[in-house]
Amino acid sequence: MLINSISICFHSCCALVLTILLLTTAADTTLASSPAGGLDTDVVINEVFYNGNADQDWIELLNTGDSAIDISAWWFCSRFAYRPLSTRTILVGDDLLLEPGEIIVLSTGIDIDGSTGADMGLYITNSFGNSNNMVDFLQWITPSQIGRSNEAIIRNFWSGNINGPVDFVERAEPDESVAFCGINSGGGLLTLSSDFVNSQPSMGMPNTVNCDEGLIFIAGFESLLR
Repeated sequence: MLINSISICFHSCCALVLTILLLTTAADTTLASSPAGGLDTDVVINEVFYNGNADQDWIELLNTGDSAIDISAWWFCSRFAYRPLSTRTILVGDDLLLEPGEIIVLSTGIDIDGSTGADMGLYITNSFGNSNNMVDFLQWITPSQIGRSNEAIIRNFWSGNINGPVDFVERAEPDESVAFCGINSGGGLLTLSSDFVNSQPSMGMPNTVNCDEGLIFIAGFESLLR
């Protein structure tokens, strides 16, 4: 009887341990496949035109990864004004399922302010205070805290000080947009203001703009000009 009891207890303990291991594995799998930490960070802010009004401003996104990504439930925010992507007019592109290498241009529906400065944060949900939900970020004209730069710094998408001055792209001319021209884009990498340049808008087209006096970005490739 004692041996049987010990055997039953042993098997029960093993079953409990196995259950705990299975639950732990399932939790870890959920974390690993979380959208904010997975392929969704391959969608980047590629270009922004902010010198118009609410009907003229637009944001261009690029899927830099090798898998299709559904952005239909995503949001953007600028100076604490929020819009779901599903309600935006698609100016270039077919739908909100981005194929690898696909570019989409969306209307902002709000004036993203080219006079005093603004920011643009891309999110997978409308829980904007949670930095894990941020996909990409950009700020222009001002180093002041005007939006979601704290979340971007915590996420290591943008440089600056929490609750202090942050990196920013210089003011664009009235007929210019701000476009990505650097290398740190996609996969949740840190992006700097020097990775962007103000230039003539190239809505829906690959960026072919100069970052500085010796660097040119052409359709996904960088080379030093001598």
